Amino acid sequence: MCPFISQNRPLAFFRPFAPSSFFAYSPLRSLDFILNLKIIIVFWLFKTNLMTNKLIQDYTSFVKKNKLQPIVDVAIFGIIIVFFHFLWWNGLKSFLLNFMGFQQLELFLAHQVFLPAAWVVENILQYPIKTVGNALFFENNGYVEVVGSCSGLKQFYQWTILILLFPGPWKKKLWFIPMGLLVIHIVNILRIVILSVVTVHWPDQWDFIHLWVLRPFFYVVIFALWMIWEEKFRLPALARKG
Repeated sequence: MCPFISQNRPLAFFRPFAPSSFFAYSPLRSLDFILNLKIIIVFWLFKTNLMTNKLIQDYTSFVKKNKLQPIVDVAIFGIIIVFFHFLWWNGLKSFLLNFMGFQQLELFLAHQVFLPAAWVVENILQYPIKTVGNALFFENNGYVEVVGSCSGLKQFYQWTILILLFPGPWKKKLWFIPMGLLVIHIVNILRIVILSVVTVHWPDQWDFIHLWVLRPFFYVVIFALWMIWEEKFRLPALARKG
């Protein structure tokens, strides 16, 4: 037995522990917890904001110092085009096909590509052709068909998203976006005409020309239009503000 503790007298500092009292609801304790949590969250957001601002300042100064802004802009252009390309083929188009209006729009645009292309092939190039639906049939049994995926609708969507996301004067976007859509549509008509020429003269090269020349050419045109936007509208607007 410990000589300093009496068996008949409990320790003065010992109190029975009741687990339920520890977890018992207390309005004051809950209020303190909420206030402390809010303080922690506000402090964390403030610190995160400071760190983010510092990173942005460091990044901006690094880009300006090394004159990297054109490279950054081109990289952003590429990211936007590629991201919305994969978004289109990995769910967005399948979702939109559930709506009758989308199917009608795609078929309408495809027909608007077919009609002028067929006119050019028949009246300017003077190729003897037969047309069935949106298809041009040639004497060598080759044919070119303008289906929904050839309508240019995906490129319309990519172009519109691109200019909407990039900074610049909104009033000029209101006419520059439709102008770009018109240019893309004309390029698409030209693409069908070129494929018709290839079908007649170099049918063995049709797949290569279609997949690896004319499809990328769409994006060359979009890039050129974007460069016009950057050089003629966005950068001058920034210079006036600065």
